[in-house]
Amino acid sequence: PLNLVSGKQIHVSDMDLGQKPNNLKDIEFELYFAGTSNVTAGSFTACAKYIKKAKADGTLGKGNSRGELIKGFWSQMNTADKTNNYSLLLTFEFLGAKYQAIMKSVGTRAIDGTNYQALRFDNNDDYRVWYSANGLEPQTTLPATSAECQTRLPSRVGI
Repeated sequence: PLNLVSGKQIHVSDMDLGQKPNNLKDIEFELYFAGTSNVTAGSFTACAKYIKKAKADGTLGKGNSRGELIKGFWSQMNTADKTNNYSLLLTFEFLGAKYQAIMKSVGTRAIDGTNYQALRFDNNDDYRVWYSANGLEPQTTLPATSAECQTRLPSRVGI
């Protein structure tokens, strides 16, 4: 359940890394949820790496980022049931566009012998499942710049 996210962080990754030479993909996010315990809404900071249809020579496609600092707001979707809440509404701006997405915990999945927490992101009828190796964790130091985000989310495809 995503019922106690305040003061926590989560790292999620798309496990599909695309193919060389001209269709590399590397999508990862780290979300840092602000708030005190038992709150049902608050702000968040995130690092976002979104690389899709990149080339092995390091050329990125339009709308790609090696690491971008994002600020936004989160809220639980069902505040009546604080102990079994599986969905968060996320509102944020990324690369000049405004987004509203639902992040929903959809259980665990085993990939190559490792268990991951599966999280579905619903954004404008676009449904994606991304994975977290550690789930919600105690929060570390928050990133302050996009350069810090690039350091925290190094390339998994060598570009």
